[in-house]
Formats: sequence, C-alpha cells, structure tokens
Amino acid sequence: MTTHTTLTIDVGTTAIKLFLYQGAQLIHRQEHRIKTYTEANGKVYQKPEELLETLHTVLLALNEETKRTIDFIALSTAMHSLLPVFDQGYGDILIWSDQQAASTIDTFRKTAFSSLVYEKTGTPIHYMSPFSKLLWIKETHPFPLPVKQWIGLKELIADYFTGEYILDYSTASATGLFNSSTLDWDDEILAFLAVNRTQLAQLVDTDAVLPIEEHRKQALGLNSHTQLLIGASDGCLAALAGYLNTGLHTSVTLGTSGAVRKLSTKRELDPNGKTFCYYLAENLWVCGGPTNNGGAVLEWVSNLFFDDSTTLFDQLGNVLSSTSPGANGLQFLPFINGERAPMWNPFVKGSYQGITMTHRRSEFIRAAVEGMILNLKMIMETVEISDEEVSINGGVFRHTELTQLTANILGKDCLLSAHNEPGFGLLGLQETDLKTSSTPSFKLIKKDNEQVQLYQSVYQHFIHSVITYENRHL
Repeated sequence: MTTHTTLTIDVGTTAIKLFLYQGAQLIHRQEHRIKTYTEANGKVYQKPEELLETLHTVLLALNEETKRTIDFIALSTAMHSLLPVFDQGYGDILIWSDQQAASTIDTFRKTAFSSLVYEKTGTPIHYMSPFSKLLWIKETHPFPLPVKQWIGLKELIADYFTGEYILDYSTASATGLFNSSTLDWDDEILAFLAVNRTQLAQLVDTDAVLPIEEHRKQALGLNSHTQLLIGASDGCLAALAGYLNTGLHTSVTLGTSGAVRKLSTKRELDPNGKTFCYYLAENLWVCGGPTNNGGAVLEWVSNLFFDDSTTLFDQLGNVLSSTSPGANGLQFLPFINGERAPMWNPFVKGSYQGITMTHRRSEFIRAAVEGMILNLKMIMETVEISDEEVSINGGVFRHTELTQLTANILGKDCLLSAHNEPGFGLLGLQETDLKTSSTPSFKLIKKDNEQVQLYQSVYQHFIHSVITYENRHL
C-alpha cells in the first residue's frame, strides 16, 4: 500500500469532520458543527456562505496545527441536498430533512411515472430527494429569478477546490435525477421537471482525481502537488468503511436516525420501491433502507420520563434488567418522525399499544427501545439480509446494553466496528488493497439464542401491528 497523506472531509448535515491519515493510520481528527435552520413551514436548510467560511477556517487551522504535507484531499458529503445558483449568488441549501415537498410527493407517488423514476434511479420516492424538491418548486413555488445551476453540497465543495461544479456518480445516484444504469442524467426525468442538463454538474466516477486551483492551494498552504479525490456519498462510504474493517457486507448504523446497508456487486431494486440502491464504484452498489427513528426515539423517551434527553441512558441497565422481553405485552411503534423505509411516508405516526394499568414506567421505556430495534429488523428483512453476522456502528451503540439487545432482536452476531466513518471508506476508494493492509478493529457481540427465540414472537406481533396500521391509515 502506498503511504499517502490524505485529508478526508466529511460534510454532513450537522458537522464538518476532518480526518488526517498517513496511509491507513489516523493521525489527526477535528469536528466542527454546522448551523441548520428550520422554519414552521417545514423548510430545513443551511447557508452556503456560512458553510464555505467554516470549511475555509477549519482547513487553515488544521494546516497550522499539523504542519503536514497533504497529498490528497478526499470528499464525502451528505446525500439529497439541493442548492439553486442564481446570477446574483446562492440560494439556501435544502437538506434531506426539508419537508416542504411532502404533500407534492405524496400525490406523485400515486402516478405510474413514480415507479419509472425509482426503476431508473434507485432513489425511493420521498420528500428527501432533490427530485421531490424540484417537483415541488416547479408545481407550487417557482423562483422569481432564473436558476443558473442546480447543485448540492458535493458540487459546492468541489467548486471551492476546483472552480467547477463536479459531482460523483454515487452522490448523483441519490438525487432521483441520475439514471444509475446508464450512469448519466436522465433526460426523461429532467424534461418532466423542466430542468436542463446544462443546469446540472459535470459527472465523474467516484475515484476521479481532480486538480485544485492554484489560488486555493496557496490560500490554504497546501503543497503544489495536492489533488482532490471527488469521493462518494457519506452513507455509501460508511458501508464501505464497515466492510473494510470487518469483512462483512451488511452494516447497521444507529445514531439519531439509522440505516441498514449492504454492499452488492449488482444493482438491486425492490419491486415495490421500498429500498434504495446507490452506486459506489464500478461493480459495487449500496442497497438498503434508512429510518428517521433511531436515537431520536430514545431522546424523546428520556425527555418524556426524565425531563432531559440523556438521563435515560444512565438508567438503561436497570430498566432492561428489571423488565422482560416484550415489555409485558406493551408495544411501541416508533414512527414519531414519520418514516422512510419501508413505508416512505412522512405522515405515519408513532403509538403505544396494549396499555393496561399494570404497566410501569420501566416497561414503557423498554417497549420504546425494543420498538426502535424491531423497526431495524423490519428494514433488514425488507432489504433481504441473510448474513449471520452484521457490522454495527453509530452513537447509540456506545451503550453496551443496547448492543446486546440489538444482537438478540436482530438474531445475528454483531461486530461493533471502530472504523465506520466515511473518511475510512474514502481510503478504500483510493487504495484497492486497504482491506488486506489495514488492522481490523471491532468487538464481537454474540447473540443469546434463548433471547433470540423469545423475540421471534415479539417481532411477529410488531409486524402484525405495523401491517394493521398501514391498512387502516395509509
């Protein structure tokens, strides 16, 4: 393995994370929060000028602190963002959680063309995607000024370094505008949205290495030979990072939200459009399903029962040891933030079911925790995961009680991966032999077979309740 010094930049929806690697060895990391704005109408956005200013500041600080000669800068960004560029400057960056298109896309889902869009792009029909945002803008909120370019976070950062709007196939494949079979913008979809391909970025593969403008290298104190690796999307790279560390093709991420992802050598679509399938590299795809209701559920429960968002985590051990699987018949459907996979419906609601006077606070808490993980199991079955072991990562799994409970409910041995950041996945795009040359770092959590059996009936009850809810309300 060639020992390059690589700076990976991961621009998510909450923070910019910088990881500096010498070969596969992490030698420095920084994290800086990004401000997100929300409005009562469902608008959720960031300001591009603020983001670029933060990025510039932290890059200068990193260079001053590390004094390293950087060979490559590699990019990871969140998916599903949309930013209009006018002659007068930038608009706002609408991020994935912007909900303004929810009603528009709910109507569109009922059309025949919606199935075709999914078949072409592998992007589920949901308000998160740039497709949905563009449709909403076209039908209900056209801009008074002509839009010169439609870009997202990746193109914004690429332009900062190269002076051009450039987008990788991976991030493009989550826009709903990109035909992931032909690896190009889809003209039929663009015509439907009244978008011209000249308004969109130049497309390149995820391993494309690009020159950085001289004035940018000088301003940041970079070496004259420093180049830019365009990279991929954060979710796809996190899946690759888990594989490179554990050797497992399936990963489960559980932070504030969550996702089940599997690496596949072929493009796999769900016949009912319930999963995503995004390009990562040649002959490598990431298929899966995300949830809105990960650790956010636990924070909500903690606020509900303890008046703050963290006390619950200190009490989890006692709660789980004093209650039994299934929470004495109490069930929680965790859809308090609407839901993505497998329903893709922002209007679905959460609920407790089976409440009696005998239920205690601890059982309400256990039911909520179980509901969050049972939902992941439902997504896992939708994605058709048959592996006996899965890689797990994310902030929720810092709590030992939750790692064991997850193994028991999923019915799988879990490898808690230390290398799960998109930055490590970027190294994998750069170095094809990274898996054999890096040192694995993970903890094995063995499922308890007796508990697995107990949770089989709990899960069947959960699935029955979800199907009943869908039939009655959706």
